Amino acid sequence: MNINPIASYNKNNKIQPTFKEVNKKYYDLALKKAITGMGYVLENLRYDVMLFKKVNVQDAIDTMLAIRKHFNGQTDEFFNHILSSLKKERELQAKQQRKLLKKAKKST
Repeated sequence: MNINPIASYNKNNKIQPTFKEVNKKYYDLALKKAITGMGYVLENLRYDVMLFKKVNVQDAIDTMLAIRKHFNGQTDEFFNHILSSLKKERELQAKQQRKLLKKAKKST
């Protein structure tokens, strides 16, 4: 999946958010679906991060934070649940990376 820098994305000349990268596919889908159909979009984003490893965890978090800005921080419980699960996944991946680095240092 292609991750595009948000600096190159300027739909309808709106003010650009200040985050670094978003997944344009999920960002556009979430804005089209608004709050009512966003659950489908968020679930697919989470699956692409955790199951299929198509999207980087940090990129998914940045995408969700960008979506939240369009709703003035008013999100539902499901949105917050997905966001917190992605943050936990990021922590888990960082912990595994540190463990691998420590193991590599011991073996040398």
